[in-house]
Amino acid sequence: MGLTEREFGWVEGFIDGEGCLYFYMHRHKGCKRGFAWNPGISIANTRVDALEFIQEKIGGGAIRKFKGKEWTENGWKPLYRLDIGAKLLRIWLPRLHLRLKARQQVLLLEALRLISEQHGGFKAYTPHDARLGEICAEMKRLNHRGLPNL
Repeated sequence: MGLTEREFGWVEGFIDGEGCLYFYMHRHKGCKRGFAWNPGISIANTRVDALEFIQEKIGGGAIRKFKGKEWTENGWKPLYRLDIGAKLLRIWLPRLHLRLKARQQVLLLEALRLISEQHGGFKAYTPHDARLGEICAEMKRLNHRGLPNL
């Protein structure tokens, strides 16, 4: 599970270049208020071996394969995604030195801290919901792909 300094730098670069730091609210019937906060990192790539390496070195995460008609019709390579959840984020995110996604990192660390202050996990009410909503909106804006409408 340990990373050499070189491997750690490679993982940082891979996350900074190929990863997506996200934070969103999703509907959840099991919650008293009907939703839960969802923080995470996802890394998508056609090289499943690279994602398996990261998964092994950080000690977890889930790898999923994207399937779809468009992949087979267009002859594209299979695409895989490694999802890293809150438990591992709390361990690894503070140690990363991201450049391209530095603002998302700061916001996600704040969200994780605010969620930790609530008693009952991601599903319980928190007095920080207003700030978490602001973080969610800014993360969405920062992660938006493409050019803005001119």
